[in-house]
Amino acid sequence: MANYSFTETSAILRIALRQKWPAARFGARLGRGTSTWVTVHWTDGPSEDAVQAFSTHLLNNSAGTHLVSGTLHQRSYSPAAEALVIDALERALPEITVPRTAEGGLDTRTAHQLSHTGGIAINGRFFGAAGHTYNVPDLVQLIARTVDFDDPAAVLGAAR
Repeated sequence: MANYSFTETSAILRIALRQKWPAARFGARLGRGTSTWVTVHWTDGPSEDAVQAFSTHLLNNSAGTHLVSGTLHQRSYSPAAEALVIDALERALPEITVPRTAEGGLDTRTAHQLSHTGGIAINGRFFGAAGHTYNVPDLVQLIARTVDFDDPAAVLGAAR
């Protein structure tokens, strides 16, 4: 049974993630300093939960020993992906008009001034907690982290 270095583990993770989700672009690198964690980063693509589950399964069930403590995940969103989430949010909360950038993504600075109290139902799924007040960027993030942007309609419903 092989022992895989930090660098080898990062490469194994990156290759496996790209094979699993070829439409997404993944990176994996060792944390800074004395960290024994590998940070996985990607834009759009699969949900955070899907990548977490896949990464954990890969590290725990592969032949050999990986000398890392685990994985951290950093997902970012393109303006097009943010626009899909904003559209769904505005359908669910028609009283809120979410400010957008010229590219159609979230204008975070302006959106921080808007808030909503309570959870929100989108396509039969409930996000957030009753009685809690969320600013709009937090609502967008709360929803976006669950979306597989290869099939966004599964979470967000069909666009109108």
